[in-house]
Amino acid sequence: MRRYIFFTILLFFFIPLKNVHAGITPRVVKITDGFSMVPGDIGIWRNGRTYYEINRIYVDGHYFGGKAIISSTPDGTGTIHAEDLLSFALGVPFRKGPYDVITTTTCGHAIEMPPIDVTHMMAISDEYSFDVYFYSLCHTDQERTVGSLYLTIFEPEQEPMFFLDLPWDYEAKGLKFLEASTAISSYFDHEYPLLSNTALANQYDVKDSLITYENIRSDKLYYTAHDGYDYAAISKAFLGDPVLAAAPGWATYVNSCGACGNAIYIDHDNGYQTRYYHLQPDGLVVSTPGEPVWVEDRQQIGKVGATGNVTGAHIHFMVVQDKNGDGNFSDNIPDGITDPYGWQSDDLDPWETFTFMQNGQEKTGNASYRLWKSGAADPPSFTLSKGGGKYLSGRYTFTFPKNSTDKDLVLQTKFLPQTFQNEQRRSVGFSIEAIAIDAFHTVYENFRKYFTIHLDASRFGVSRFKPDSLSIYSSSDGGETWQQEDTEFNENKDNAEISVNHLTIFSLMGEPLDSIAPVTTATMSGTLREDLSEYYDTPYVYETPVIVWMNPTDEPAADSLGVAYSMYKVVQEGEEDAEWQEYDEPFALSEEGTYTISFFSEDGDGNIEDPQSLTLVLNNGPVPTSTPTSTPTPTMSPTVSGTISPTSIPSQSPSPTVEPSASSNTGGGENPTGDKIKALIGTILGAATSKATDIIEHGSEIAQNVIENGVKETEAIAIAHTPTGQSPEDAGVDEEPFEQGVVLGVSCQNNTFLGNIFFFIACVDVALFFAKQYMMKEVWYVTVIGLTSCAVFFVTQSACRVYLWSALLLILQFVYVFAMRKVFANG
Repeated sequence: MRRYIFFTILLFFFIPLKNVHAGITPRVVKITDGFSMVPGDIGIWRNGRTYYEINRIYVDGHYFGGKAIISSTPDGTGTIHAEDLLSFALGVPFRKGPYDVITTTTCGHAIEMPPIDVTHMMAISDEYSFDVYFYSLCHTDQERTVGSLYLTIFEPEQEPMFFLDLPWDYEAKGLKFLEASTAISSYFDHEYPLLSNTALANQYDVKDSLITYENIRSDKLYYTAHDGYDYAAISKAFLGDPVLAAAPGWATYVNSCGACGNAIYIDHDNGYQTRYYHLQPDGLVVSTPGEPVWVEDRQQIGKVGATGNVTGAHIHFMVVQDKNGDGNFSDNIPDGITDPYGWQSDDLDPWETFTFMQNGQEKTGNASYRLWKSGAADPPSFTLSKGGGKYLSGRYTFTFPKNSTDKDLVLQTKFLPQTFQNEQRRSVGFSIEAIAIDAFHTVYENFRKYFTIHLDASRFGVSRFKPDSLSIYSSSDGGETWQQEDTEFNENKDNAEISVNHLTIFSLMGEPLDSIAPVTTATMSGTLREDLSEYYDTPYVYETPVIVWMNPTDEPAADSLGVAYSMYKVVQEGEEDAEWQEYDEPFALSEEGTYTISFFSEDGDGNIEDPQSLTLVLNNGPVPTSTPTSTPTPTMSPTVSGTISPTSIPSQSPSPTVEPSASSNTGGGENPTGDKIKALIGTILGAATSKATDIIEHGSEIAQNVIENGVKETEAIAIAHTPTGQSPEDAGVDEEPFEQGVVLGVSCQNNTFLGNIFFFIACVDVALFFAKQYMMKEVWYVTVIGLTSCAVFFVTQSACRVYLWSALLLILQFVYVFAMRKVFANG
């Protein structure tokens, strides 16, 4: 008795067709012309099935990816006429399958069914076979009919070039391609990626949303009109990290695009060009415009920077196609801009079909193909059979028990970028979308039995999230709302598992340990011009020169990784916008004019401060007789000192620097004690200036009385026993500013930091008064000893009693003043 007849049909041919898949020519393999089958003649009953025929189709040529459809017409759109069951299995060497497709559950009744998507059965290979089984569940000798069937593979018109890699060394940071490529800071906008042509972009009123490569419109992702991808701290691309060539080619330095900063363009000799923006000025593979140099794959071409128009250090990565083939990529901006992630939707790409006028010509947007070497294959899909099984997709494992479903389904998975919900919750690593569909395109959301989803999050950086806040969430509306699932963790919180009976979007989420951006303050020292303040809208009018330094702090201190870097730029009125520079030491402004100083900081967790700015005026001239002019009002108030008027930065002056945290790519660490001193010196000098001015205005009588008679004992005792924060007036202390300072300093018997500050102010007041009142010379000499005393005082104040150091500081001030008086007297 024959077990069954094995028919080998080697019928394949290629038919060039136009299809709804724009820009794609399908490859077509004929399975059968249609036939009638009688099991008594060629079929056999086995394992509850009556087999009629098996067709093995040998597919010739490399499979690059793309959809594979079985239908009744070569274009992949015709409905299938078949009775009972079809089954598909990928033959040697992969053995993917079988995938049973139920056409009808009733015996002997034909049904029309839609085209069958068998993409999940395909595999990238040079040679493989595709088996098609025809059989019935009915033990019958009735005749069965099957119409014509075709296997249609939709491949690009030209062979896709999977030639790109991500432009930084993500593997050295412990990331796989999937993890790094889904950690995106800013997306390519498939609606209007017109950022490179602002005049054109401004014609379209879509300002607050974008369309991703998955055809998702979002007003939460960043940002509209973007023509490339930004990679920053969340993908572990930090300031100063090497930027690598995404593929070999000819590299050219470009500095003519102000918003781009320092840029490298690479022509890959295949019709594509990649662009890398915002690079640091040092470390460039070439720094002369117009002189191309050859670079190898993964060769360093620069460093991650923040030059140009940026809000933080990152890589802007952009791909341009030479659509007209003239070797000039500039004439394909923006119509040649393409998305290296491709267009991952069955709907039409809005950018590919977008038309616009440019320079009197009608142009059309570009088709986007997936160009990543590591992302050439489609996202994993599997046959989910009635027998259950375990399916691994990325770092997610789905385990289905037997009889979870009553029919074979296609389990489709898709990796989604990190999801940012709010400051209290954000995704940890990439998310995953999973759906199951049958041959009729019916989505199965719920299953007969519960199954488990296991996540290996060991590379997701869970240590930077509050352990008790971690949980897997699910979303059934595309990520708009999320439902927390009952999640079990291992001891290290880097492996999570849930038990559910539905498929949707899943993401591990938690509350970051640090979601607060740093705060940067600017400190300025110089001689304030109060006589000119009415002529400007800014209170910061100085004689030249002025010294400026930045003081960043990162909170919360207990969980902070510290400040990674601080950036600043100085723009003088009437000049073009300046480049952002990394702050590492104080800087001086010495030319007269109006300046706008902008600055911000980023911490080790990627929290970026909104840029701050202030405006100051440097003017050494006389008081104007004309109508006062105005300058822009500053957006913040820095700490200032108006008594220092150096001709250069004195060696004794505070020279604060911003040290990156140990976790930052820039190295180094924070110095809390030094930062405290730096931040407070400016405040102290400002307060001392104000008090010294008041003393001089009140004349020598107040100061002389204090020096000769001292502070009234009753007042000192009264203030010493008042609650912290009580005003001098409430404590019965005279309102004279100098006397208040002395009283508050002397009364600080509990050695509080605030009291020490007031006492130091009093000490500086005495020195400033004598210098101004008796010597009538420049007062900045006195400040030298004041700053020295200040440094000694703050370093030692926690270990010694206030009275001892109060007396010592006063003695130092008086000795210095009288010594300087002798110097002045001797010429």
